[in-house]
Amino acid sequence: MSIAEFAQPTREIAESIGAEIAQRPGHESERASSLVSQISFESTRVITKLIEEFNVLRDDLKNEGDRLQMDIVAYTALGQSAIELQNILSDNVARIAMPQTPSVSTGVLEHPTSNQTSVGTE
Repeated sequence: MSIAEFAQPTREIAESIGAEIAQRPGHESERASSLVSQISFESTRVITKLIEEFNVLRDDLKNEGDRLQMDIVAYTALGQSAIELQNILSDNVARIAMPQTPSVSTGVLEHPTSNQTSVGTE
């Protein structure tokens, strides 16, 4: 609610009571008291409504903040899992890509990542 929206009902009440005072001379103090009472009631009502709206907005912001926090945690875990998977894959690709080297003394081909051997031809 904007300031203009807040001021409009109060202005309308003041104009209404002002017109009433102008039409009926005498008893101005009673009318003035009535004017103050109506303005204060309307102001209190508008302020209460603003407070309720702010509370709703605060709750919405808190909920959105909590949701974002959970998303950040989930994305952090996902990113960490992706890094671990990349490390595992690159280690395995590096092992597979290593050339088989013949053993100098036995003439047996050995694969550095396995215990399997094969007889080499020379």
